[in-house]
Amino acid sequence: TSIRPGEKLNEELLSAAEGIKSTKNKKIFVAKPDTIDPEKLLRNINNLERYVLAGEENSIIQKFQEMGILGERK
Repeated sequence: TSIRPGEKLNEELLSAAEGIKSTKNKKIFVAKPDTIDPEKLLRNINNLERYVLAGEENSIIQKFQEMGILGERK
């Protein structure tokens, strides 16, 4: 079968933000795991809870965007 228009020839498995770590084999790389700051996570959860209870939809959306969970709205 032939390639269809718009069909991908390769698939990216890592995002630019993740970064990679080299191995002994020059063709193999390992993803660097994301680290989570527990205190920052708890602050974000507390802020989100406050925004939800106050019905502050725009603040909720903005917080999710700051956290990288939600992209920019168009």
